Amino acid sequence: MLKKLSIATASIGVLAMLSIAAPAQAGTQAAGATASSAATCLELIKWYNGQSTRFVRVKNHCSGASAFCVDVPNWDDKGPFWVDAYSTKDVSYISRALPQGRAIYYCTENP
Repeated sequence: MLKKLSIATASIGVLAMLSIAAPAQAGTQAAGATASSAATCLELIKWYNGQSTRFVRVKNHCSGASAFCVDVPNWDDKGPFWVDAYSTKDVSYISRALPQGRAIYYCTENP
């Protein structure tokens, strides 16, 4: 009887923890949805190489300036780089001897 009671108490404790954790997860998902809707401002046009550096061309579709960083695999991410409102910018982000970037993401401070 004591074992059944402790298992039931443990089950109630787990259910209580799950019910508390669920709203926090929902809030995180809502914040993620907001960030992804804001992510439509910047568009990665293309990656390309110069003589000694790698470049990324980014277009800003929003009315305000936007900052982004470049995700470089197995290396420190580069940025932030700023793109003015409704403009396209070519950014030199790393030496050609290092890996090419694989993505851009919003940032305002050094990654």
